[in-house]
Amino acid sequence: MKLIDILKAKRYDTDKHTVHQYIQEYYENAFSKYKNKSISLLEIGVLHGESLKLWHDYFTDIELYGIDIFKRVDKKSVETNLAKYNVRLDIVDSFNDDWQSVEQRLNYSKTCKGFDIIIDDGLHTTESQFKTFYNFQPYMNKGSLYVIEDIRDSSIQHLSTIDNIQFHHLNDRRHPAGKQYIAEIKF
Repeated sequence: MKLIDILKAKRYDTDKHTVHQYIQEYYENAFSKYKNKSISLLEIGVLHGESLKLWHDYFTDIELYGIDIFKRVDKKSVETNLAKYNVRLDIVDSFNDDWQSVEQRLNYSKTCKGFDIIIDDGLHTTESQFKTFYNFQPYMNKGSLYVIEDIRDSSIQHLSTIDNIQFHHLNDRRHPAGKQYIAEIKF
């Protein structure tokens, strides 16, 4: 079943196919080669966890992980929402350099086996996207895919310094002139 068909059938409350056109214009194609493989996926910035449900239903053999700082939504309510989906949720700050954030990432990294897909849907600033990539790219498996969502025009020049990054301009109903990008880095 295709991602868009799962979304239509299950009505998961994610903007990855409504406000943004990520499912239709990027994920369907990018994820097809991973669909029937045994993979591990980390989503950074989970909000209510709705896209984690989608990944659970799409991939045939997946270990799902989600991290967030859980400021907009409390972790307990997300855990309740994802109770049937076998997702490991952790409170981890993906980019700040204060001692507590660094310690969270260090402790988290000790429990990671490596990821086949990482989706950065966390804070959408140039600095946070750049730092999050450099903090998590050591945990990428060979042949894996790192995706950064919600990239603004103003971030492209700085993010372009990342080796092997490719930007995809996608339609976006929320931004002027539909300018929104998603980036991928293949390992």
